[in-house]
Amino acid sequence: MVTYFRRAPIMIAFVVATALSLPFFMVDTHSAAGGPPQSAFAEQVFTNKLATLAPALGVAPETVIKRLEGAGFDMSSPNLPPRGIARLSNKSSLQLSEAQTIAAP
Repeated sequence: MVTYFRRAPIMIAFVVATALSLPFFMVDTHSAAGGPPQSAFAEQVFTNKLATLAPALGVAPETVIKRLEGAGFDMSSPNLPPRGIARLSNKSSLQLSEAQTIAAP
């Protein structure tokens, strides 16, 4: 069995297999859209304005504003994206997300 690995056919097979696998290791991951779809969705949720976001999620913008006000967020500028509202309220985006989840009917 040991002498089998010393023969030319197996060495050729190893070289060919290694050469064919190289393109899979050279994929440029930095320029790809990348990430799981959940992350892309969350990024869109935190960067769009509430007026755009609420109808897409099937909720009226006024309802979202009332929920966030009830959770202690500063809604003096409701035209900001959720990330901006969280920053204005000195809270994190995660806290805003939790407030939306908890306040949902």
